[in-house]
Amino acid sequence: MLPDEGLTIELTSDPSDFAVCAHIMAGTDPWITLGMDFDYCLKAFDGSFKEVFVLRDEAEIIGFVVMQIQGTFKGYIQTICVNNTRRGAGLGSKMLRFCEERILSYSPNIFICVSSFNKKALQLYKNFGFELIGELKDFIKPGFTELLLRKTAGPISNYKTSAQKHQVLFCMRIKLKNVVPGITLCIALLLASKVSNAQVKDSVEKKAVLVREVDEAINNAIADNKIPGAVIQVKKDSTVVYTQAYGDAQKFNYNHELLPVPNKMTTGTLFDLASLTKVVGTTTSIMLLVDRGQIKVDDPVSKYVPAFGSSDKAAITIRHLLTHTAGILEWYPLYYRASNKQETFKLIGELPLRFPVGAQRKYSDLGFTVLGEIVEIVSGLSLDKFEEQNIFIPLGMKNTLFNPLKTGRDFKIAATSFGNPYETRMVHDPSMGFQFKEINPDQWNGWRHYVLKGEVNDGNAWYAEGGVAGAAGLFSTVEDLQKLVDMLMNKGKVGDRQFISENTINTFLTKDKFNNGLGWMMDPVNSFMKNAPEGSFGHTGFTGTSISVVPAEGLSIILLINRQQMGLQPSGEYYNPNPIRAAVFKAAMEYCR
Repeated sequence: MLPDEGLTIELTSDPSDFAVCAHIMAGTDPWITLGMDFDYCLKAFDGSFKEVFVLRDEAEIIGFVVMQIQGTFKGYIQTICVNNTRRGAGLGSKMLRFCEERILSYSPNIFICVSSFNKKALQLYKNFGFELIGELKDFIKPGFTELLLRKTAGPISNYKTSAQKHQVLFCMRIKLKNVVPGITLCIALLLASKVSNAQVKDSVEKKAVLVREVDEAINNAIADNKIPGAVIQVKKDSTVVYTQAYGDAQKFNYNHELLPVPNKMTTGTLFDLASLTKVVGTTTSIMLLVDRGQIKVDDPVSKYVPAFGSSDKAAITIRHLLTHTAGILEWYPLYYRASNKQETFKLIGELPLRFPVGAQRKYSDLGFTVLGEIVEIVSGLSLDKFEEQNIFIPLGMKNTLFNPLKTGRDFKIAATSFGNPYETRMVHDPSMGFQFKEINPDQWNGWRHYVLKGEVNDGNAWYAEGGVAGAAGLFSTVEDLQKLVDMLMNKGKVGDRQFISENTINTFLTKDKFNNGLGWMMDPVNSFMKNAPEGSFGHTGFTGTSISVVPAEGLSIILLINRQQMGLQPSGEYYNPNPIRAAVFKAAMEYCR
């Protein structure tokens, strides 16, 4: 059984919600068997005298009901549907109880139709006291019979309704303690709408295209065994247009054997953000310190980290670290020579530069590890504590943190790799380009030999820094990440409060000569924001995560994929999710036009 916490039932007249519901309906039985496609299912929401209630788990629509509330056939439950991925948890029964309570407030009769082949639904309705009152042969499709059922509280003439006691205009929020335990009913009836039928139709059609193209891109990748699962959230202006979870959060055990019951993905699943840590945590931390006047982006790093005062590193500034132009090594197996944070910081300070300072952009994990060190030195707090107290708590990001397994909280977490096979290859395979004369690949053997789930995948972050690093280590959800993105989209404002000054936001989101911002990528050649308009920004993470933000369209796309759960491909690489990212970004941009 799924917990009821976080589930809500709410009345909707939003065409975008209708599109999501029609999509769910067209992908489940009995509508599949009856040959009802999306367009046909969308017609279920047409007409007057209907109420449409959606069942949400947080922001995600996981089921809905359509009821006839007036006319000759009032009290008719036209459609009741639960998403395939959430069936078997008693949600259909909860919605049916809700329908009964709602209808019996104004009518003694409840009607419902069920296809004769839909045995489980038929048995459910009989268990609820519905009785067969008629058969409709060939009603929807030749060869199929629809069964008309009724549940009654008595003759109409003797029935006293509570509907007479209520006005048409009302807005209320009540707990349904005896009807649907733990589920909240939200009712908001609209008096009028200035939106034309053409506008509504256009909105529904655009949403339908977006949903179809996003679902196709992700579901095809899952069907082709390229990824195990994903979570997507698309937001336009102040509206979350689409949130959906796909596939599995964990599909295989350490031996790459299919789990008897794979862990299903949910929109609340926690993901290892990998390098999204660089922008969600570290870059935002540096923003705050700059905004408070505690540091400047053009300060030399040596002002805070004495090891960078050597002749080759003296010219490196915080800006260089943020833009990956410091000339620092892109990667180094720090855990071969360091086993804790202090040793790690000391080692990076001793390593020689690989490129001239400021000459070119070379993406570096080590540079952001140093930024994490600067945050700790300036703030006097550990990186995780600084970010918790100054970013995550103020923004309401309750599920964003390092080392989630140490909290004792019961998180749903997406699994990543089977130990660290890719980093093992980086150390041992000369073709990867990470051979160092002082490193003997066999001198260290502390590799993990289990499925990583709640432990950061990144080896340096885990083995050398205890799971907390400026380059990797954060875990989060789409809902939490959206809060940070919204703050950036709103030029640093959160509600009426200026969380970070607009000037600082602009400084960090202004392109440099390499077409990127401070921390954030801004080059539209990137697949996750291909051909995006000026001012767009985003980032990716090695585990399969990505954020794309298009301020010009008021658009944000958060796509979290746990690609490493599929294991390495024969090539020794993980599946590259860029085609999925590109398809999703393209669909979202087309939705905006």
